[in-house]
Amino acid sequence: MNFLLLDTYDQTGFDFVLKRIKVPLVPVCPPKSPGGLIIQWLLGIVKVLHISRRHDTIVCVYDFQAVLSWWICYLFGWKRQFLALNLLLDLHPGLKNRWVANMYRRALRSQNFSATVTSAEYGSWLNDSLGLSVSYTLLRDVYHPVYEVSPWPVRTDVFCGGRNGRDWDFLILIAKEMPDISFTAVMPPKEYGRFAADVPGNVTLLTNISFAEFAGRLSASSVVCLPLYKQAPAGLIVLFQAAANRKPVMISSTVTTREYLEGGRGCLLGRDLQEWVKAVRWSLSHQEESAQTASRLLRFCEEECSRDKYLDILQKLLTTVPRAPKTRKS
Repeated sequence: MNFLLLDTYDQTGFDFVLKRIKVPLVPVCPPKSPGGLIIQWLLGIVKVLHISRRHDTIVCVYDFQAVLSWWICYLFGWKRQFLALNLLLDLHPGLKNRWVANMYRRALRSQNFSATVTSAEYGSWLNDSLGLSVSYTLLRDVYHPVYEVSPWPVRTDVFCGGRNGRDWDFLILIAKEMPDISFTAVMPPKEYGRFAADVPGNVTLLTNISFAEFAGRLSASSVVCLPLYKQAPAGLIVLFQAAANRKPVMISSTVTTREYLEGGRGCLLGRDLQEWVKAVRWSLSHQEESAQTASRLLRFCEEECSRDKYLDILQKLLTTVPRAPKTRKS
């Protein structure tokens, strides 16, 4: 039997999966105390391990939850198959990150553990970084047409928002280089606190706004600008929102983003300040060419990131696990 373990108590995002793939859903209960996220994950793991049986497949929406589940089974000698949807591991210096990387390495070597990636290049990068030779399944995040929304009443030139992997310091540097260009930046509270007291006059700084306002403000912009500091998947949902609203995207060139924006679907940039400034100004002054870029990205999202394609791949995966034994990289 297959089980789908969510990392959150909001299960509405997976209704389209459950309509085609009949799999018991294991939601996670809201934490009863602030900062109870780890407890929330562990409660979900305990629940799904309790109701599942030997050799059942547990599909984990959050990759770290899949790794934790695998380790619990490994330590107690329990037999389960695990499928982690969308690996998100990034590698940083420090003892904690080396410890986490080793947890992933051990799990990924196991023939009881399989995983998907949102770009093939990211999978190759992960293998090289961890010293592995593992086959991953390419399963892109899902593009939803409902991302298209009416624009917010207040217009802006450049929009940047999100929680994961944004290089906010670099974005502020870009804004300071273009005082005549208006920016809207939607940051997590922690980052907002760092910049709120000394934000440039051309930047509207926001935090903790509703999803509807976030999408509306993106739709009211002319360009979506996403400088990133990590190679792991980051910014993809915002990229989909930009595509749905036909906004040209400028994003850091990473092993994840290249497969989405190469081929004239957007602007891939390094960490060169003047390169970003030039790209933003070009896009704002060449609206017809920018619109064509946005249209190409939209077609890619509709064709390569559709719900049907996601479900076809996921359904096939659930009929093919367990996989053949894995080997270390030679």
